[in-house]
Amino acid sequence: MNKSPCKAFYLRQSIFPIHTFAMLVFKFRVWLVDEDLTVYRDILTSSTNTLQELQDCILSSVRFDNKQGAQWQLTNSEWRVIRSLSPSDQQNKLLSDLILDPFQHMLLLYDPDAGWEFKLRLQEVLPAQEGEFPLCTNTFGIAPPQYTPQEFGKMEKQMSLEEKIRYKSSIRF
Repeated sequence: MNKSPCKAFYLRQSIFPIHTFAMLVFKFRVWLVDEDLTVYRDILTSSTNTLQELQDCILSSVRFDNKQGAQWQLTNSEWRVIRSLSPSDQQNKLLSDLILDPFQHMLLLYDPDAGWEFKLRLQEVLPAQEGEFPLCTNTFGIAPPQYTPQEFGKMEKQMSLEEKIRYKSSIRF
């Protein structure tokens, strides 16, 4: 009988073998890093989702478009970078392949020109659930608009009517 070794880690008094991640849901707390605001979202995602799917959910939850470049980084608990992920990793790797720690920390650096930074911390690993994932389950704080009025003015000529309406409806006074 050929048994393959299985990595495992201790979590909430249970051992979850990594090969069972296909049956798990990850709960992440996601902070938008801003000196003046406290903004966070709780996101549930399946272990079978990709980083790109998680990124789409995060950006949607703060009403950002997904037209700018992004860089994902795995970090330690002090937010020091352990590994930068390639664009191929973002598109193709499952979250189950990237979770190294039961309290995994990650950074999403979005739109390098604007410098948006999102910090993610794995809060909980849950048994499989019915539903569509990823999913934003909790919000705190109002995210600032992605673009300044000046930036929007430059982009407005290239935007569709739907994009203009969506942007203008996200502006908070």
